Amino acid sequence: MAIELYRRRQYRRQVKGMRLFIGYIGIFLIFIGLILLAPLLMLCFYHDETYVWSYFVAPACSSIALGILLYATIFHRRKARLQKWQSYILLITIWMLTILIASFPFLSTGEYSFTEAIFEATSGFTTTSIVMSNHLPGQTHVFLFYRCWMLFVGGIGLTLILTSAISDANGLSLYSLEGHNDRLLPNLVKSSRIVFIIYSIFIILGMGGYLLCGMPLFDAFCTSISAISTGGYLVSKEMALDTYANPIAVQVVTAILMLLGSTNFMIHFRILRGKFKTFFYHSELYCFLIVAIICVPIYASAFTTLNNGDIGVGVGHGVFYFISTITSSGFVLKDVLSSPSIYNALPSYLFIIAVFCMVMGGQAGSTSGGVKQMRVVMIIKQVYWDIRATVDNKHIVPTHTIVRYGKKENIDPVETKNATAFLLIYLASILLGSFAFTCFGEEFDNAIFEVTGLITTTGYTSGILSLASPPGVMWIAIILMIVGRLEPIIFINLIAKGSKTLHTKINDKITTAQLQKNN
Repeated sequence: MAIELYRRRQYRRQVKGMRLFIGYIGIFLIFIGLILLAPLLMLCFYHDETYVWSYFVAPACSSIALGILLYATIFHRRKARLQKWQSYILLITIWMLTILIASFPFLSTGEYSFTEAIFEATSGFTTTSIVMSNHLPGQTHVFLFYRCWMLFVGGIGLTLILTSAISDANGLSLYSLEGHNDRLLPNLVKSSRIVFIIYSIFIILGMGGYLLCGMPLFDAFCTSISAISTGGYLVSKEMALDTYANPIAVQVVTAILMLLGSTNFMIHFRILRGKFKTFFYHSELYCFLIVAIICVPIYASAFTTLNNGDIGVGVGHGVFYFISTITSSGFVLKDVLSSPSIYNALPSYLFIIAVFCMVMGGQAGSTSGGVKQMRVVMIIKQVYWDIRATVDNKHIVPTHTIVRYGKKENIDPVETKNATAFLLIYLASILLGSFAFTCFGEEFDNAIFEVTGLITTTGYTSGILSLASPPGVMWIAIILMIVGRLEPIIFINLIAKGSKTLHTKINDKITTAQLQKNN
């Protein structure tokens, strides 16, 4: 009875502000610790790698212990609503802490510098999958799985996995800010679990497909995770898909998984419920098909030339690379790896097409990066509506609709304005990042391709990033990957809020000083 009264009293005491912020950080630290412990399950199968356990246990246990202490400050307390700018800061802090803590296993090996370790963790959680180092500890099965596990967590959405811990309005805010519009059910926790189940089913099916192709069990499991998360990371020594026994079959399975990963989870959910119209009557599908009709022949032509006129190989590779690029996966084949980088193997016209596909990306509410196809559709629609408005009778008020999730919906002008603003900010971010790389002596065209591969989390490179890269270049790449994964608009809004707050405080101080002077 006394315990129950204590709990009721604690619940009535509302927590807000910094205390609530710290309490939420505690919840996430507990989950981050659990995330770090998961790769140790590989020790059940690879007993000769037990020496790596300490690399994970120490940071994981420290994270869990600190998280419990911080969470105790809001345990059984009624929680206030976070302001939007506080949600921005919380989301960014969660990602920063996750990357920092996740870098400790790499750092503990003694084979990675601090910058390299941060880069590895960032590359994993953002699903960019650029591997800067091939040190021996990083090639153990535990570390190989760890890299793929980071892709799993980052691809499905860091906050989605942790949403069950914050099922209130603040959890919904974080869920939406990370770029999710796939709230499948009214209950946020149930929606998160359904996405997690769909994600896991695809991984299992993909692993079965790879096993049928003759791929080893461990490789099949990790590659399936990488493909469905549109990460593009491979555990094979050659880091190319066509080094396995049945390369064509492996490429087909991978292409299917990449397309599944880049499809809106809302559509997956409705298809599972028998609503197939959702898939076939959806603007993003039409957008993808139109882009494919235009771009695939260009890809096929380029790869036919790269493969000495072999049309069959050229078409197969062209289709595969188109899917790998537009889904922001970044898988590669051995024929391109024979050159120093993917960029150096591309004809100039294909370079332009690849940049366009990377920027566009997959569907909204998917694991892929880029601007997302729904925003592209809205922008094109807005251009069409503006042109039509100049031709049609001005007394006629047209309806602005878009096909989404199996039905026509009216579009709020605010949505199209936001989509246009997002695209402009995204392109500006690419130009700014490219300028930063040119400050280190890089060519501008190389820099654009490199930055596009980073900010879209595709992972294609022009050769700028390497083990010989200066720390400044690597830190620019780290920032670009994070900005691309969380989307630039979050940082723009946070900077705007900070500037407004600072401006208000300065004006208040000036006003106070003037009043004191007059008195």
